[in-house]
Amino acid sequence: EATLERLFSQRLILGVVSDWDSRLPRLLAALGLGPYLHFVLPSATAGAAKPMAAFYNLALEEAGVGPDEALMVGDSYHADVLGARSAGMAALLLDREGTATHSDVAVIRSLAEVLDYV
Repeated sequence: EATLERLFSQRLILGVVSDWDSRLPRLLAALGLGPYLHFVLPSATAGAAKPMAAFYNLALEEAGVGPDEALMVGDSYHADVLGARSAGMAALLLDREGTATHSDVAVIRSLAEVLDYV
């Protein structure tokens, strides 16, 4: 939550793009994260899913930014990193366990490290 607060205070547009059902916005709000998020885009209501470029393009549209202005942070190389790249976005791989073997993407161990990339 502290990382989201810092990113939000920098006036960055924050969103959640997830292969989840329509309950996701309510769940994030119940967790107290809603005030930091400009949008929540669950695949169940988007008509597209990861790693489809169309899904990431919808996220860019929601954020009102171009792909060169966006950064995807996700924990799946295939769905998040490659999906974001298919839409022209940069990506970070969140690997809390430190087991990632991909050399073509920056890997972070916690969300706090995102602050080093924005």
